[in-house]
Amino acid sequence: MNRNFFLKPAVIAFCFFLSLSFASKAQYSVGVTGNYMIPSSEFGSAAKPGFGATVEIRKIFSDIIKAGINIGYASFENKNSDSKISPLIDGKTLTIIPVTLSAQVFFNDNKFRPFIGLDLGWATANLKLTTDAKNYFIMAPQLGVEYKLSEQVFIHLTAKDNLMFYERTAHASDLMSMVGINFGLTYKF
Repeated sequence: MNRNFFLKPAVIAFCFFLSLSFASKAQYSVGVTGNYMIPSSEFGSAAKPGFGATVEIRKIFSDIIKAGINIGYASFENKNSDSKISPLIDGKTLTIIPVTLSAQVFFNDNKFRPFIGLDLGWATANLKLTTDAKNYFIMAPQLGVEYKLSEQVFIHLTAKDNLMFYERTAHASDLMSMVGINFGLTYKF
């Protein structure tokens, strides 16, 4: 999969986000989540469930729209199995560091607020590939709920299907999938 194929849309989305930021007088929020990651499909036979954390910075455009950036960390222990992914993990653990743009749309402005969202970006991981690539495209559709504790403090629970695309060989792309259960706090200022 050509990495440049995803670079142009990511740059356009980032520029669009910046232009909206300057045009609106919205508020910001900062959040931290703890993540429990469940590897699925072929990745599930190669690695044990992982743990991680994410720092989120959001611009609140309206009562129902937020967008921002996430910086995360996840670590998975290698099962050393006969799966096609297990030998690709460089060492005893697979470490993934994603940096993504994120957007969330809420269904209401009540105390209990369900939402859908999408993360798009890049991840760095310690994979041993013949292409020597260390950065990979990642996307994560998500479902979640946010609960308002006060006007500034929220707790949220999110389920994300993290999909990381990598080039196993020069002519073959593949996909790692991991379902993340994220729980955290957000502070609005």
